[in-house]
This record gives sequence, C-alpha cells and structure tokens, in this order.
Amino acid sequence: MKYIHILLSMALVFCLTSFSATAGTPAEIKAADTPDKINGACVANNMIHKLAAAGDEVLVQRCLDNGVSPDLVEGNGWTPLHSAAFNGKRFVVIALLNHGANPLMEDKNGKTPLDLAVSKDHVRIAAILDASNTADEVADKPIKQLEITDSKTLKLAEALRSELNNYGPLSSNDSVDYEITEILHIQSESGSTDSVALTHKITVLFKIGEGPTDAVTYVSIISEDANGRFSVNKYDAI
Repeated sequence: MKYIHILLSMALVFCLTSFSATAGTPAEIKAADTPDKINGACVANNMIHKLAAAGDEVLVQRCLDNGVSPDLVEGNGWTPLHSAAFNGKRFVVIALLNHGANPLMEDKNGKTPLDLAVSKDHVRIAAILDASNTADEVADKPIKQLEITDSKTLKLAEALRSELNNYGPLSSNDSVDYEITEILHIQSESGSTDSVALTHKITVLFKIGEGPTDAVTYVSIISEDANGRFSVNKYDAI
C-alpha cells in the first residue's frame, strides 16, 4: 500500500508539472529558454491572442521570433491580428503585419481584422490594414521585406514627403510643410517591368500644422529602379 501511495504521488506531481509546462502564461514566455518552450507557452491557451489583445508588443514579438505563426487561429476563427485590431493595439498590428500576418483572413462570422477595427472606430489601425488589404501584395518572387525602422524605409517616406511638398494638394500654401510623424506600414514586392526593380507600398502619418487635428495619413506606391532611384507613382489620403 505504501508503494501505491508513492506511485500515486509521483503520478500527481508528473501531471501537475506537465500541466504547468503547457499552461501558457506571460511569465512562462519570459522564463522559457528555448524556442520550443517559448513556442509552446505562446500557443497554449491561445496566449498569443491574449497578448495581442492586451497590447503586449514585446511578448508578441518574442512569440513571433520563436516560430509562432502570426495566423494562428483560435476557436472563433480569430488570428492574433483580429485580436489586436479589435482592441485597438496599433503597434501589435504593425508587428504582426511585419511578420507576414494575413490581413484578409476571415473569422467564423466572415469578419476580417479591418472589419473589426472599423466596427470599433480604430481609425488609424483601419488605415494600416486597408493599406495592407490588397490581394496583389504577394510578390512573384520572394524578396526581403523592409522593416519600418530600416534606413531605406525612411528614404521612401522622405520621397513621399518631398512629392507632397512640391506637388501635393497643399503645395501652393508656402506655410504648410509636411512633417513625417510616423511610418505606419511598409510592403515591398518585385517590380512588374524591366525598368522597375521593386514596388513599395508605404503608409505615413504627416503633421501639417500645430493643432492636434493637423495631421493626415497618406498611402503611396513608390517604384524603385535597379540603381535605387525612387519614383512616387501615386498617393492617397486615407
């Protein structure tokens, strides 16, 4: 009987240990020291969705960097992008998109992340998702995607700024100068002609005055030739 009690105790400890290893908590994600452990903690109990909803950009990034799919689906058909968009977590939305999250995925009610952002009046997130929400964003050949913090991304934003200052709708007003406030999204794909090596789609928030409402967001298509020269093809305020 004594040995039976010992075996039962060992089995109970094993079960509790196994459960805790897959419980999925922020503390587990922070403490995990291998990609497999981090991945498991992020996936367990839909933890990456909860982190996305809470706006925990650091831990979401840790999950993504260790192999968790940005398109992981939970019970209601939501991906982490749905969770972040619905809850207004803009920086998490950007992180997910930069890791290849699909903005076209629908939940069980047929709703995309953009639909959810619009329903909650998250205007800036809706603008980011709308700029990403085109079917032609997949390149014919895989290319290295730019990050928002890359120097080329800033040069693209500066090219758009120069175009707006010289030829934009307010270019005739000498007192207006478009000032880059934030680069919201960048997406690149292979060029469609011999003269265009790459095509970039960039979304930038500009400040155009001193007032709190003196801001405008533009999405622009900019082509790049083989020598790295930029040409702003079009831009639209959103």
